[in-house]
Amino acid sequence: MAAVTTSRTTAPAPTPAVTGPGSSFGSGTWVVNKDIKTGTYRTSPGVSNCYWEETDSGGRTKANDFVSYAPSGVTIELWSAGDGVVTRGCGTWSLVAELDLSPSTGDEPTDAEIKATVAAASKADKACFDEDYEAAKASDREEDELETVVGDPLRTKKEVAQDNKENRYNAWFLCFY
Repeated sequence: MAAVTTSRTTAPAPTPAVTGPGSSFGSGTWVVNKDIKTGTYRTSPGVSNCYWEETDSGGRTKANDFVSYAPSGVTIELWSAGDGVVTRGCGTWSLVAELDLSPSTGDEPTDAEIKATVAAASKADKACFDEDYEAAKASDREEDELETVVGDPLRTKKEVAQDNKENRYNAWFLCFY
């Protein structure tokens, strides 16, 4: 009897689909607007021993918290593309409100758009913007003074300009969005 030879062809492994930023995430390290969408995220109710941290693109901590217990869950807002997010022990964070500030590009508004919004605003909204923006700039100056005292290097002119842009955007968002 003759030997029977069989050949088997293996199909190549499927290529993972290319997707945009996700709308939920768990423990790990993530980049805003690359891995996850900009927006407001919330954990499930009853989360305990949860740590989260938001960093700027240079790794400096912008905000963080260790939550012992949150009966209603924890909510964070991630609106700066390129920022980092680190979470541990929080379970799944789910997008509850996407921040889409400029539908044509998905980017934050330009300085010109912010200026136009402020110029057209009511007196009270202008005061809100001016107060919030000036408070943020004063906070940055205080941080610079503290860094000088402890021997850390001062921010470069480029970092100051970026911080001012973020301060204008944050004030715009708080007062007009």
